[in-house]
Amino acid sequence: MIGWSADFIRRVLDKAPEGVVVCEARGGEQPVVYVNDYFQQLTGYTAAELLGTDLRRLQGGDRDQPGRERLRRAMQAGTAGRALLRNYRKDGRLFLNDVLIEPVHDDGGRLTHFVGFHREFAIQNPRATPQGVPAPAPAPAAAPAAAPWQREDALTGLLAREHFMELLRLQWALGQRELRAVTLLMFDIKGLGQYNRSAGQSGGDAAIRRIAGLLTSAFRRGADVIGRWEGGTFCVLAQSAEMAPTVAHARAVVQRVIDLQIDFPLSPRGEVLTLSGGAARLMPGDGVTVDTLLMLAQRALDAARAEPESRVMVASAESCGQSSVSLD
Repeated sequence: MIGWSADFIRRVLDKAPEGVVVCEARGGEQPVVYVNDYFQQLTGYTAAELLGTDLRRLQGGDRDQPGRERLRRAMQAGTAGRALLRNYRKDGRLFLNDVLIEPVHDDGGRLTHFVGFHREFAIQNPRATPQGVPAPAPAPAAAPAAAPWQREDALTGLLAREHFMELLRLQWALGQRELRAVTLLMFDIKGLGQYNRSAGQSGGDAAIRRIAGLLTSAFRRGADVIGRWEGGTFCVLAQSAEMAPTVAHARAVVQRVIDLQIDFPLSPRGEVLTLSGGAARLMPGDGVTVDTLLMLAQRALDAARAEPESRVMVASAESCGQSSVSLD
């Protein structure tokens, strides 16, 4: 029989396909007492450099992150927590760290440690996992809504809204640093509420999942990122050099939804379920924020929703400082 010695446990954890870190729970500080091999490879730091310190060094000077506050509150409460963090390797390279922390208590119920599980999040494929680990299957329709710290939407398997926003803010910051424009697309299932009344909630959920699958297959280029915003509304962070081909592709996606021929006899605009789209592209800079980009994309989508036919509308960047948005 194998003895469960500390050395044996360490050897087992060093085989884990993700970073494992154990920290002491000391109020405001959580010094590291163990890191496995994967975490050292992920960050570039050796165990000797990490032991006795906390992991704040991984954020460098980039401390203004909602995920950090979420994990801090979880540790203060002695509960589990999860967040996506912008971290930096020892050589300064940025990576996205999907962090899950779990509390550990002694036999008397006293909180003594936190165990952290760390995986690099690949922007190129939102559902990728490191070292070839299979992505989790989408949750069934009856699954409960995702908790705020979960990165995937429970119904569709796309990125949850909060997680999508973290990636959008990251890309906005990178665009500002690299003088690169950011393109945001929004899609909405037309008349979803009425469709739910005729097909039932389960029918509506099935339609949402089907269209989410179509969007996933349609936006597979490099670093395209897809999320579910709310209800039947989806967002796409499109990595493209020019706006015109991106909009043309979005319009082709709208047509593909029509081609699905999802029966919707009560629709006032036809007998199949259709999609509206809004698009905006901005160069980050002084006075122009990621909220400006969101506002423009939302207004473009609202204008497309008002059209009798399925349309993709484009918000003009020149309209940022005006009370109304001009549409191309």
